Amino acid sequence: MGDGKKDEEEEEFVDDLLSPDEPNAALTVASKKVRESIRESFLRDFLPSDHLGDAETEAYDIEIEKTGTKKASLGQIFVDARELWPLLGIAFAICCFNALSMPLNAFIYGQAFRMFENGRKDNVGEAFKFFLFFVGLGVVSLVAAFFTTYLFGKIGEKLTMSMRVRAFRSIIYQDGSYFDNPAHTPGKLITRLATDAPNVKAAMDTRLARVVQGGLALLTAVVISVAMDVKFGFACSSFFVLLGIIQFTIARIAHAHALKFAQGDEAGRIAIEAIENVRTIQLLTSEHNVHKNFMECSLKRQTAETRKAPIEALNFATTHGMQHFTLAFCYMVGFIFVLNEWTDKITLFQVVQTIYFGAASIMAATEFFPELVKSRLAASLMYTIINRQPRTGNITAGEKISIEGD
Repeated sequence: MGDGKKDEEEEEFVDDLLSPDEPNAALTVASKKVRESIRESFLRDFLPSDHLGDAETEAYDIEIEKTGTKKASLGQIFVDARELWPLLGIAFAICCFNALSMPLNAFIYGQAFRMFENGRKDNVGEAFKFFLFFVGLGVVSLVAAFFTTYLFGKIGEKLTMSMRVRAFRSIIYQDGSYFDNPAHTPGKLITRLATDAPNVKAAMDTRLARVVQGGLALLTAVVISVAMDVKFGFACSSFFVLLGIIQFTIARIAHAHALKFAQGDEAGRIAIEAIENVRTIQLLTSEHNVHKNFMECSLKRQTAETRKAPIEALNFATTHGMQHFTLAFCYMVGFIFVLNEWTDKITLFQVVQTIYFGAASIMAATEFFPELVKSRLAASLMYTIINRQPRTGNITAGEKISIEGD
């Protein structure tokens, strides 16, 4: 009875405080808007990270959906950076050349085993020749990797500088009403310049190079393997494609669960509200009720995370373990091919290793896919600032009058 009466008194107190007849009502509503703005600016710190997207990406999604901002595409970012196209073309050419290193390494590695065919031992000259091949491939890969990283890094920094300067130019030309909007608080605008501008460069820096390199390496590996043996090459390629589909499906399921838990984090909301209104809670002597609600929500969160653990474990296991099972399955099928004289042992080894090296390259590049998604979302928010015209008019329109004299 006592607790029920106490809760009713608290509700009446809050209703009276927010009543339009109350003299402090406007101030209270304004303070709520300020608190809401502050809470949104720190929202990224309270969202969990997961495999397909981190807390920052989830915060971008929520903010873009709330503000109704149109999402930018990677093509829009590339078109906007047209002054970087010559440098980008050179970087892409070197990147394509560097992508061939892994499949070629596997191909030469398989060719080297022909030295020991039929028990041959007089192969010192051939061994030295393959030694020179590997050294030359290593030197070429080193130079190509250096220039790829340097050029894409330079392009990314130039893109960041351009976005930051244009956004700052647009901000300082806005009229006063622009800054009265809670969505344009100093904290949010500073975040755009300091954090969102560097996030855009993922669309054109070394992370893009790794993704392109991984895709080209896999494509080259499939072409080389099919050229060596069409039937066995297609069989091995289908196994690795099936592995990729399974990994992507499990990762999407894990991502959906993580996003669902992030949006339903009631315990985090209670903690933020309690810290922001700690004096009011103490004044109403509601510490026990707030603590009780926080504990109940935390236990629900813990139970949900425990249920999610097997999915995360399966996701990790498929990422790090299933490629070895796929490799074993390819060799098993290759054994059947050799027994039926559909292929020879050397070709079997070459095809499997070539595709495996190509698949390893694309698997290493998959960790950068979320960065490309994040760059699109960050660019959407940056373009909202850059393309906004102030109410005072377009700063580039009109006449430029030169004034002379003392």
